Amino acid sequence: MTTPSSAPQGIRDTFDTGPLSWVMGEIREALTRSKAALGEALAQDAETQSTALRHAKTYLHQAHGALQIVDVDGVAIITETVEDLFDRMDGGQVALTPQIAQAIDNAYQALIEYLEELLSGAPHQPVRLFPYYRALLQVRGAERIHPADLFFPNLAIRPQLSAVQPAPAGTDYVMLRKRFERALLPFLKSNDGAAEMANAHAMRDIIKEVEHSQDNQQSRAFWWVMHGFAEAVAGGQVSHELYVKQLFARINLQIRRLSEGSSSIAERLLRDALFFIARAENPSARVKQIRQAYQLDGQVPLDYEKKRYGQIDADALAAAKERLSHAKSLWNQIAGGAVDVAPAFEQEMNGLAAAGSKLNSPPLSKLLHELNGIARHAARANPGDAVGLEMATSMLFVENALSHIGHLSDNFAERADAMTARLLSIVSGQKPGESAQWLDDMSREAQQRQTMMALAAEMQTSLRQVEKMLDEYFNDPAQRAALTQIDKILHQIGGALAILDQDDAMRAVAHTQAAVRRFAEVEAVPDVQQFQQVARNVGALSFFIETLQLHSEGVKKRFSFDEQLGVFHANLLEKNSAPQVTVEIEDGPADAPAVDSAGVIGPDAPILPTVEDDLLYHQKQSAELARSLTAEPGNPALQEQLKESLEQVRLDATLVDNPEANDRAQAAIDILDRPGFVASQGGLAEIVTATARIPAPLIVAPAAPETDEAIDAELLEIFLSEAEEVLACVQETAPASRNEPYNQDHLTTLRRSFHTLKGSGRMVGLVAFGEAAWSIEQVINLRLSETRAGDADLYALLDKAAEVLGAWVADLQANGTSDRTPTALAAAAERVKLGGAFLYEDARPAPVAAALPSAAVPDHVAPETQAAEAAPEQSGVPQATARPSADFDEMAALDLLLEPASQADADVPPMLLEAEEVQLSDADFAALQHGEALSQSADASAEFSATVAETSVTPPLDIDATAALDVALAEVIDFPGLQSQQDDNVKRIGELEISLPLHNIYLAETDELVRLLSQDVAEWRHEPDRHVNIHAVHAAHSLAGSSATVGFKPLQEVAHALESMLQYLARKPSRLSGEEYDTLEHAIERIRFMLQMFALGEMPDHEPQQVQILERMQQGIDARLKLAPAFSA
Repeated sequence: MTTPSSAPQGIRDTFDTGPLSWVMGEIREALTRSKAALGEALAQDAETQSTALRHAKTYLHQAHGALQIVDVDGVAIITETVEDLFDRMDGGQVALTPQIAQAIDNAYQALIEYLEELLSGAPHQPVRLFPYYRALLQVRGAERIHPADLFFPNLAIRPQLSAVQPAPAGTDYVMLRKRFERALLPFLKSNDGAAEMANAHAMRDIIKEVEHSQDNQQSRAFWWVMHGFAEAVAGGQVSHELYVKQLFARINLQIRRLSEGSSSIAERLLRDALFFIARAENPSARVKQIRQAYQLDGQVPLDYEKKRYGQIDADALAAAKERLSHAKSLWNQIAGGAVDVAPAFEQEMNGLAAAGSKLNSPPLSKLLHELNGIARHAARANPGDAVGLEMATSMLFVENALSHIGHLSDNFAERADAMTARLLSIVSGQKPGESAQWLDDMSREAQQRQTMMALAAEMQTSLRQVEKMLDEYFNDPAQRAALTQIDKILHQIGGALAILDQDDAMRAVAHTQAAVRRFAEVEAVPDVQQFQQVARNVGALSFFIETLQLHSEGVKKRFSFDEQLGVFHANLLEKNSAPQVTVEIEDGPADAPAVDSAGVIGPDAPILPTVEDDLLYHQKQSAELARSLTAEPGNPALQEQLKESLEQVRLDATLVDNPEANDRAQAAIDILDRPGFVASQGGLAEIVTATARIPAPLIVAPAAPETDEAIDAELLEIFLSEAEEVLACVQETAPASRNEPYNQDHLTTLRRSFHTLKGSGRMVGLVAFGEAAWSIEQVINLRLSETRAGDADLYALLDKAAEVLGAWVADLQANGTSDRTPTALAAAAERVKLGGAFLYEDARPAPVAAALPSAAVPDHVAPETQAAEAAPEQSGVPQATARPSADFDEMAALDLLLEPASQADADVPPMLLEAEEVQLSDADFAALQHGEALSQSADASAEFSATVAETSVTPPLDIDATAALDVALAEVIDFPGLQSQQDDNVKRIGELEISLPLHNIYLAETDELVRLLSQDVAEWRHEPDRHVNIHAVHAAHSLAGSSATVGFKPLQEVAHALESMLQYLARKPSRLSGEEYDTLEHAIERIRFMLQMFALGEMPDHEPQQVQILERMQQGIDARLKLAPAFSA
């Protein structure tokens, strides 16, 4: 046996942290909110905690969705397991206890720390999360608790083994299995170590025979891995623990499949075997080959059972990082000659030492103590003194330690002691020795990062100048003077990108330069499409530079320039998928005779089926047979077929180690074996359910609100509670920011607070309140983007905003409504944003709508929104807060068009548009009014434009994992001068062209509709006796109609099939099985995925199979209902 020949390197690249860095803030915030809601639920009694639990689950689902989008293997399993726990608590299967809450709390903390480790460069080893995953499964009462669930080797690798002398034709697998079982049984039961080893050797030899009898490379590679696993066990490289013995029992079942003529292989068995091979000690040559072929080295840390996260005081760590940040800033000032800040520096170092003493790291605490001791001496030393240099190096060392506090290196104590010794020697007047190599490396890496940050910041500043000058030119194409200057700035940016070896970004800059030169050379006004292309490329370049600062190594993978289209793309949601790769392996005895390898099927052979596929097939087969049995309850042949199918389900489930599927199948078999089964009518219904999924026990759910008003009241209560907390945070943070105006962290906190108020207000229908918060958020966004300090005008605006929004909240608490408008606050915000002085003019005119005919104002518009829309325009109010441009008659006609066509529709008030996003042209209104010609439903366009406010009863949340990613696709330059003149402001997706405003409205509305559908089906699963929610039917109808209106045919087809299914169930109520709920949820997830592709500018393929699945589901329910009368007779 030789080592692998030319095994490819880098099949699994280093984990790309770019996408994760974009959504980490949202993940952290969502998990924090979920934890808070869970704490509230724990403090409540069982009758009142359901709402808080659902809020906790909703926040968690946001984090789970973000993790799925950025494709972090293994981590999403943790959030999925917690979601399952929430479902069980909601369904009454599990009661919330302090133990469960603690397990979830620990899992959240572990997730956040693990993801932060990834961002700081730690290797991706999700098995480290096993202690927290195990705790979740234990409180759930799961049967399988295995670390391999968090182990994700690259199974796309296809080892190609060298040919060996084939076994004689017609291998007797039955005899091999009997021999295997004679060794397996004593191996499982014996406690004699010598006997266990002897039996392990026997099983290894049999598996070797099975391996060499395979004539398919995929099957051969599978048994090659099993051979390596058995060899590791027989050689004592893997202990004889429980899961090892169970794995041998499952290998026995795999041999049984061979004896029955089945070629399917169990991927779960392959993955579990690779897990033990990855952790084998002193591996043999064969095991080394397998580890190298599948690239397993380093994937399973030796201490994966040790609790690694949640061991550090999070508050102390945050305080230490904050103190260090301030100390570094002050030290830079001292190095520049500002001696007056020395006392502040000493104070920060003292606080840093105090916080560091709580971090459970004696070496770090000792170093910080020494640093604190010499801070006064260092702050007053002459610039250039050795002590100053050592102080700066020590703070760099401490910064690195705090970033990796949960996994400090084994030699950290030695290095910390060395740093301490150097400091003490310098203070005592001695000359320090030569610095160690690791210290030089650390300093060099820090300098490189600092250089990169400085260069990126310079490019970002230059790009903002380009954006501003282009904006002026696009507003007035006669202003050409700045175009020459733009060309020079772009040339400088291109030079910087050349130094960084960013070829695609350089080509994007060169393409933009060429376009700008054409603008300067041609007298005629360029086509709007040329403006849009330049704007898009500049926007993508801006986002590219931001990403460069966060993740310089992986930025090339996420951005590319298309020479043919002249577009700089951000490949934001590209999965970290691994292509199928073949690896040549020389395997076989050294004295094996040469054979012709023509009989060995090569890498192009069809991929073998998996046992996981077989399990799914047999589950569906069993469900169909059970339904057929309802028509002929006394048919013994059908009963026998069903029992055989269920037994096959059990075998498949055992082989892939799926105890839940096994239990369901066994439950159905037990029902069939009951005495007098034929006469048991209820037993047939139990079988139909058991073949799909064990149902949650029926519980009495809290009474749902009977009217939309009641739902609004509940949402309002949630909103008010959160708004009070957020405004309290604003009132606390604003004074702190005033005292430290250059501290960007305070401004970031304030920005996040107003962002939350905006999203929460919109979520519950308080659009005017959301507009007011949004106007403040925009001001802070600009300050942060320009890294400007706070000033008196900004803080006056923040104080007034807290006062106005606080009074607004008080109105809502007292009366449930408010007549306040965002006009005055938005005007004041716009003045400060443009650099003017703060001025607040509180003009609150009487609502014009009161004097208009009632038909002109839709009944569904909230009072504060009516007032906002009726308020006259004022100079200084940003255009973003204005209503879409159209005269009153057009708007009134549109409102009449959007009135519900039936009483059922009348119960569903539409949600308000987010006015700042778009400006609608007359052509857009025409498209909305006449869209029914494109839709299969006559009122589809009406449903589309009047966005449905049957929004789910979810807690106010403005976290959308894709929102952080879609920012790069937004055009950062507006065209106000052209919008009033041009009608061809279009968005191109594949061959589809739609107006940009229509595109933006469509995405905003469909996001809410999909969210409603997803939550409703999840709740329906736990309330199986209720009828279809009419709001869900309307949502599916609106999805189909709006998709037809914009021309998004693939999604319209799936949405229409979903609508038909829900309409059918509304006409003919039927209790659904777990499998049928799965079908509905899968359809909604496909719709969500298609929308994500559409948002990124890619047209998804048609999915006729999804439509067929929904149609077959309807046919199956119809057949079941037709059989019901005969069944009850």
